[in-house]
Amino acid sequence: MAQHDYDIANDTGANVRADINSALDAIQSMNSGASAPSSAVTGQLYYDTSDERVYQYDGTTWNTIWFHDASANEVSFFGNLRDANGVIVFNTSTAASAVNNLAVANAATGSSPTLSAEGDDTDIDIILSPKGDGVVDVGGNGTLAKVVSYVPTQDGIYMVAATTSYSGAATNIGTHGFQHHYKIDGSGESRITVDGSISSASTELWSLNQNGEMDLYEGTFTSHQVGSVGNPSLGVGATNTGLYSTGTALRVALAGTNTVSFGTASVFPGADNTYSMGGSTFVRWSVVYAATGSIQTSDATMKTDIQDLSKAELKAARSIAGSVKRYKWKDAIEAKGKDARYHFGVIAQEVEKIMQNEGLDPFKYGMICVDRDEDGNERHGVRYEELHSFMMSVMFEGMEEVTKDVSQLNKKEAS
Repeated sequence: MAQHDYDIANDTGANVRADINSALDAIQSMNSGASAPSSAVTGQLYYDTSDERVYQYDGTTWNTIWFHDASANEVSFFGNLRDANGVIVFNTSTAASAVNNLAVANAATGSSPTLSAEGDDTDIDIILSPKGDGVVDVGGNGTLAKVVSYVPTQDGIYMVAATTSYSGAATNIGTHGFQHHYKIDGSGESRITVDGSISSASTELWSLNQNGEMDLYEGTFTSHQVGSVGNPSLGVGATNTGLYSTGTALRVALAGTNTVSFGTASVFPGADNTYSMGGSTFVRWSVVYAATGSIQTSDATMKTDIQDLSKAELKAARSIAGSVKRYKWKDAIEAKGKDARYHFGVIAQEVEKIMQNEGLDPFKYGMICVDRDEDGNERHGVRYEELHSFMMSVMFEGMEEVTKDVSQLNKKEAS
């Protein structure tokens, strides 16, 4: 190691020769020493033997240029890599307490160079971070046109082929998961298939176009898991919201509340005596078709305040039974014109009036219904199964006398 002030003083020949040799030694050793030269000029290099770094003097400060690790025989550069015009080509930065880094390896004929992560950690990601709205352009032509391999240490996607055509299917790698292939075709549709080459639309798993329309191929949609539920489901938001399976039934739920269930042989509500079929805000079924009639609960153990009908109720029942009308529905006339058919029944408002005439409050009886929509508009109705029971209380009045007369007539004819 040697340093020199690069000033050759006048002296005898031998001394001048020794001074020149010292200056050449300093040049040859790159001004090496445990500390920087006391006198320096702009551009001068200096090798620090204490930290094995090479510095360059800019006229004010000694700046680090590179580091030489003698034990590993490695040279590390500091700062930016610039081209012949002085423009930055590659920029490096320093992270505090860094333990992970990128490694670049060249390759022999027939092999590809490698960019990989290395360091003290077990699992190390490689992050590619474009600036602003920039993208990671794998193909070099503005589109994702190359095959990207990813080999994880647990089940996952191993191969994604993002191409502009169906060619170039990837090969599965590893023992976990299964292979995915992905493409964006010329019409802008996204397509994906699993465990097979992308050769035609018939082998696709699904496709999604720019209008948000999805087509499923080769099989059925099995499940979309929501929350931590152990059964397959399709929905968003709260656990068990949307359409999901319990293993024995397919259920429809909103906000985590089951409303309708589809069993192997029946459709039933999610809770007993809780939900309506149709709605009070003018939401009705048009027609209900059934092989048998509906079953109404009539268990004595579930009823209380059981009483015979009062005189006023019996009188109202007689009047209501006599108020049955024949009529046509207005919406049926609008749809069918003169072909609209006749129907028979009571008029809800007339039933209400009859009961009021007998001093009864019609709205305390379950056979009278008044629904209102969100704008406050009213629609009056009746529960016919209750109204028929109400009218039956007087339908057979006097039948004993009629039965007696018929019996006597039959005896007379027989004699």
